[in-house]
Amino acid sequence: MRTIAAFAALLLLAGCLDAEAPDPASAGNSSSTTPLPLVLETPIILPEVDLGSAAGEPNIAVGPDGAIYVSDPSIGVWRSSDGGASYSKAAARGITGGGDGDIVIDAEGCIHWLGLFGTDAKGEAAPIPYQVSCDKGASFSDAVDLSNGTGSDREWIGQSHDGVLYASWRGSDAEGNGVISTTTSFDGGANWTPLAVMSPDAVGGPIVAGRVPGQVFEAMTTFGQGPEGLVSTGGAQVLLARSSDHAATWDIVPVFTPTQSVAVGLIGFATSIFPVVAMDDAGTLYVVFSADQRLLPEAVPKAAARFGVFLVSSSDLGETWSDPVLLSNPDHVALMPWIDAGAAGRVVVTWYENTLGLPADFLPDLWNVKLWESITADEAYPEGVTVQLNALPNHIGAVCTSGTGCLAGDRSLLDFFEVVIQSNGHPVATWGYSIAGTGVGVSAQGANVFAGGIAGGTPRR
Repeated sequence: MRTIAAFAALLLLAGCLDAEAPDPASAGNSSSTTPLPLVLETPIILPEVDLGSAAGEPNIAVGPDGAIYVSDPSIGVWRSSDGGASYSKAAARGITGGGDGDIVIDAEGCIHWLGLFGTDAKGEAAPIPYQVSCDKGASFSDAVDLSNGTGSDREWIGQSHDGVLYASWRGSDAEGNGVISTTTSFDGGANWTPLAVMSPDAVGGPIVAGRVPGQVFEAMTTFGQGPEGLVSTGGAQVLLARSSDHAATWDIVPVFTPTQSVAVGLIGFATSIFPVVAMDDAGTLYVVFSADQRLLPEAVPKAAARFGVFLVSSSDLGETWSDPVLLSNPDHVALMPWIDAGAAGRVVVTWYENTLGLPADFLPDLWNVKLWESITADEAYPEGVTVQLNALPNHIGAVCTSGTGCLAGDRSLLDFFEVVIQSNGHPVATWGYSIAGTGVGVSAQGANVFAGGIAGGTPRR
């Protein structure tokens, strides 16, 4: 125990020396309504806010009145009315389905929640429970299972600019085959369309509406396989599912195919967890993913057994894609990227990055929250700036990304965290915090949820 504690102390010291710590005195928040020029402002890092003990997969969304909402599958909803400087807890929890969670906020300020493994008003199982709150999260409606009993994993809810709601999840079809299913609501969640199949079973990221009515997208990674049962990335791809008819029908196009196969242990994904897609106001699509850098030897200075965060873009709705651009430090491990896009070329990406560069799954390290932003992300060689949102490491330990396969690994950060661009152009993010990790232990240690972001940016429109 002494050895572990001493090593943790050394890691913490290293993180403090290396961290790009925010300066609370320099934080600010723009309240001006005067349109800003389309230039990338110097980032001013907001002081991070500890929202309290929860779980490691927080969601974040911004309402039409500018209020920021953070939700967590184990606790409920927090709200900020001062641009992220402070948060208050909703008066009542009221949500069900804490296996996972996701939220969107409509033009009326109603919070739409989608969970995993909840119960309905009769106490019966609701694998994909949908609920809505129109009182700022103080109470939620009774849960309705959108999956008709077929849902089993990672659910997402998205919303178009004209208020159409989209939901997706992993589950099964009538024959028991693994699929990603979808459904759509045109009336604010009161009614939902019959289930449609997006794709055969895969690991899908969030479902995202496009700028044209009816456009919907979801990035996903497929499963690889190796010889004699060795799990590898062989045959795995990053794909984009796309629909032009409000998720009634889908087609699938390739985004990224690894240039070589790499043995990856418990999982055979082409990426670490799932990729994430976003679309800017000009209709350019972006996909971010974390992948073993050995899969893209031409994209980094040297091949290394480390995961990095890569960005690709498409100006033709996914028919062709740019070459992957490495956003993270090639000498460090970078995991769980998230992306949001605003004005043409305006993109914000976040991820967790370690300090010592040790392999992520089983060796302890210090982790921090990185944010990269750009106004030229739609170009072949985008320029951007990377900052650190947290003052001290948000995690000490390993980061296992094998999902429920993390039998002995540290999974306290779970599978993702999120960032969103506010209407004033300033990005805000929420992330997990866990410094009790040792690299080996229980699969899901406790975590706190933090929130932070940048005061300064580019107008969304």
